[in-house]
Amino acid sequence: MKTLRVLAPGVALLLPLLFAAPSMAARCSGGADCHACANCRACRHCAKSGGTCSVCRPDQRRATSGTAPRRASTRKVTPRPSQARTTQKRPAPRRAAVPQIVFVGKVIGVSDGDTITVLHNGAPEKIRLFGIDAPEKQQPFGDVAKRYASTRAFGKVVGVRVIGLDRYKRSVGVVTLPDRTILNVEMVRVGLAWWYREYAPREKLLEGFERQARAARVGLWRDAAPVEPWNWRHKKR
Repeated sequence: MKTLRVLAPGVALLLPLLFAAPSMAARCSGGADCHACANCRACRHCAKSGGTCSVCRPDQRRATSGTAPRRASTRKVTPRPSQARTTQKRPAPRRAAVPQIVFVGKVIGVSDGDTITVLHNGAPEKIRLFGIDAPEKQQPFGDVAKRYASTRAFGKVVGVRVIGLDRYKRSVGVVTLPDRTILNVEMVRVGLAWWYREYAPREKLLEGFERQARAARVGLWRDAAPVEPWNWRHKKR
């Protein structure tokens, strides 16, 4: 009992120091180069972390926390529609080119100045002359154009180069006569057909022959105000 009486005052003196140590350690101003807290056992935080804690050594917080630094995310970020890159518009798909068919056949019919019928593999095939438009039968010079085409082609063996189909599913082509002249060009040259610029804008040969026929006032160009067949058909609709 005497021993307790002797130790009691000592214990009573140590208790305030033990409870005050944490607050003292928190006010440590030793800085990053101070290693005194590594040997300090009065601070309860240092005692738990082996002599160095985040209270006494803020510079050691990351090292003593035991957590590894975060890795950079490798996940791909999908841009929002507003942030998406603007891409160029794809060109419209081209129409499939109609293969050019070349055949030789006998002319068995003439509908008007720009349409004839030719035998092809024993079957009649209607050919619309490419790049020209002759007067309709009800127009001035319509019958003249038909008679001239018949004189040049009917009953003769001609060469036909089909380059496509029109909206009526007729073959559109270039017809070569036995004398090696081209019926399409001849109809424009003698002033019995127009250059059909809407469907053949690059045919400068037809453009030139139409200009010559107009200047010479031959064929339908004798008329003071000839009406183009495409305009005439539009008015009749």
